[in-house]
Amino acid sequence: MTALAALALMRQDDIRHLIVVGEHDEICGVLSNRDYRRVLERTDSHGAIRNVHEITVGDLMSSGTRLTAVDPDTPVREVAQLMVLRKAGCVPIVDEGRRPIGILTQKDVLRELIRP
Repeated sequence: MTALAALALMRQDDIRHLIVVGEHDEICGVLSNRDYRRVLERTDSHGAIRNVHEITVGDLMSSGTRLTAVDPDTPVREVAQLMVLRKAGCVPIVDEGRRPIGILTQKDVLRELIRP
């Protein structure tokens, strides 16, 4: 998928994070609105973005060692610590096959931590 198509989907659904999955539904990465800053690195001296229609989700998403995912039994406090340490705006929740089953955002974690 192109980065522009993903951005349109994020805008349409008013979301800041997309989980990216592979052919077998396993998690490959996460695309966040912050990842779009990398597009600015492609600007030329006139401020135009080179090859903007060719930029893919894979070019921008957080993956590999930058990707942190947890299982559903992970305590919320631990997720909060991971978010702070990894400077992550979200943490995908995955099953034993690394298939995504949900996502926790900073807002979700804060809401849970301040709940009476």
